[in-house]
Amino acid sequence: MTVISNIGVNYFYQEALSWERTMNYYLQENSFFKTRLSQVLEHKMSNDLLDRAEYFQNCFIHNDEGMKSLKTDIDILLRLIKEFNIAKKSNDAIISGKYRKLDNEMKNFTKKFEEIKSAFNQYLLSFI
Repeated sequence: MTVISNIGVNYFYQEALSWERTMNYYLQENSFFKTRLSQVLEHKMSNDLLDRAEYFQNCFIHNDEGMKSLKTDIDILLRLIKEFNIAKKSNDAIISGKYRKLDNEMKNFTKKFEEIKSAFNQYLLSFI
């Protein structure tokens, strides 16, 4: 069993709050991308454009699903940390394991999100 100090638990808590803010930002940005895509489609129509637009629409939907899942996991981690701080009854290994898993998932999601964002911005630039 891993023993986490109060400093460690506080670090996990602050990191989870940061992830929560990041997910809220990404949700807004993803929503903006979908709006921007629909605006582009109102003005331009071709088979190439539609294929690429469908690809990005699927990416944005996939992002929404991934963010929903991550937000749920973040909420679970925050709840576990709050329980630990109140009752000191939570298993340290569970908190530590959840944190490590979420840390990896956040890094992977952020990397993929930024890649899609970059590709979408390049796609939009092709219309200028």
